[in-house]
Amino acid sequence: ASVARLSAGVRDRRLAGLRLLGLTPARTRVVAAVESGAGAVVGGVLGLGLFWLTRPGVSQLEIAGRDWSGTSFTPWPLAAAAVVVGLPALSVAVALLPTRGLRRGMLALAKLDAARMPSPWRLLPLGVGLLLIGVRPSTDGHISNLRLAVFVAAVVLCGLGALLVVPVLTRLIAELLVRLPGRPAVRIAGRRLQTQPAGVSRVVAGMLIGLFLVTGGRMVLGAFEAQDSYVSAALAVEGDHAPYLVDLPRGIHLEAAADRLAEVDGAHGAYIDWSVYTPCRGVQSPCLTAFVGSCADLTVAVPGVSGCDDSTPAWVGPGEAAWGDKSSDVLWRNGQGEHLRLPAPTTTIAVPTDSDPIRADNLQAFIPTSTPGLAALLAPRYEDVAVVVQPEPGIQGELRAVAQELAPGARVYPSFWTDDYEFIAGLRALVWAVAAVVLAIGLLGFAIAAVDRSIDRRAEMVSLQLVGTPRRVIRAAQWWEAALPLALGLPLAVLLGWSAGSGYLALGGALDAQPWESVLGLAGVSVAAALLVAGLTVIACAPRLRADLIRRT
Repeated sequence: ASVARLSAGVRDRRLAGLRLLGLTPARTRVVAAVESGAGAVVGGVLGLGLFWLTRPGVSQLEIAGRDWSGTSFTPWPLAAAAVVVGLPALSVAVALLPTRGLRRGMLALAKLDAARMPSPWRLLPLGVGLLLIGVRPSTDGHISNLRLAVFVAAVVLCGLGALLVVPVLTRLIAELLVRLPGRPAVRIAGRRLQTQPAGVSRVVAGMLIGLFLVTGGRMVLGAFEAQDSYVSAALAVEGDHAPYLVDLPRGIHLEAAADRLAEVDGAHGAYIDWSVYTPCRGVQSPCLTAFVGSCADLTVAVPGVSGCDDSTPAWVGPGEAAWGDKSSDVLWRNGQGEHLRLPAPTTTIAVPTDSDPIRADNLQAFIPTSTPGLAALLAPRYEDVAVVVQPEPGIQGELRAVAQELAPGARVYPSFWTDDYEFIAGLRALVWAVAAVVLAIGLLGFAIAAVDRSIDRRAEMVSLQLVGTPRRVIRAAQWWEAALPLALGLPLAVLLGWSAGSGYLALGGALDAQPWESVLGLAGVSVAAALLVAGLTVIACAPRLRADLIRRT
């Protein structure tokens, strides 16, 4: 039904011509219904056949890590029959709806008069929506129900405004093109947009709302990508340092176990996972965690650290600021309640800004294993060895095999949240898949409608050539007519989606999580695809002069 309306402006011209020739309204609607119904039947049958032919190959695809084409999504035969029968019926119903009820409107279409200028009130919902999105919440971080309702209303108004603003945008482009001096191709394109804006407006509006939703969804996903659990997992999976923890039973020689695990192919190193803590008794005595080991072990745990000395304890990153009182001693303890009081460190180990946020935040201090009195604290119930490896397929299985050699019953598990990473990565892939579908269907529909209009306007093209207009000028006019609404409308949709998404991020104070690269990339790909499709529509716009075409002019 949507495809049947893509070239509604051209169809209205044909029907207007039939009405002016004396055909009754009822017969005119019968012609429109037969035309749309026949196309829908042929398209539905062909689509159903191609669907079943391509299904074996498509069923092997996994989008966002999920089998969306599995047997659970196989349509019932009754549903397939309903599509073949219902699609033509819907197309016929749409075709019977009069798009220009007045005879004066039909006469204007037949004479190629400029369409009526859209009302500027169409801009009001979009303006109000953007204004409401710009309202920021209070600095205390509390989000009231009223503020949330205002944000939802703003997003709805922006989406509605994106639909309503397309005719205004198309007409403004047409008026601008007509007034540009010295370029016949641009003026021809502007005149066409003035007389037949409907086809362009419908397709561009559909793509605008689709890209608006996709961009907003991508912005919302940025809040999830900014979570420490995802950043930590992404660094492990996509980087070259994936930390794993090996649980060994008590009594195992840990130094020998660490040396054996460090020999695994792809391992950067292994160390005994010893940590001590400060007591937690409120804000006056914060909980701090100290890494116990050597500087080499610390470099394996947090790559890129600098300023470490095996002979003296030190703060790690912001640990000194977290402790606050530089003059007091620090009381360290293990999980069994044993304590050791040490002087507060006087030096700081620098941590790279791109380090694992969870690992870096949980290590506020470094204590060498040679520190006097520390050995009494290093007696946990379970002995853990941490190993950092290159994230390769099967690496966890290899670590598990080595751990079983060291001690039957040993466990190996990653020190990062794989579930969070897979979930968010799946959502991101799904967003891009939806964006690809929106662009593909929208641009394909636009190309079909543009080529259809070009074929229907062959008499106009021939007339232009007969009066001396070069074919290259006609092709350039077609390109301008197709490219400008898309090249301006699609970035507008991305901008509106970014505005809505930034409003959502502002609710939680997470504006720093805006995925600029993804949003700009989506805008760039959209414009490039629009320009390419506009170029393809040029193919059928300027036929060579033939006797039969001249006679029809």
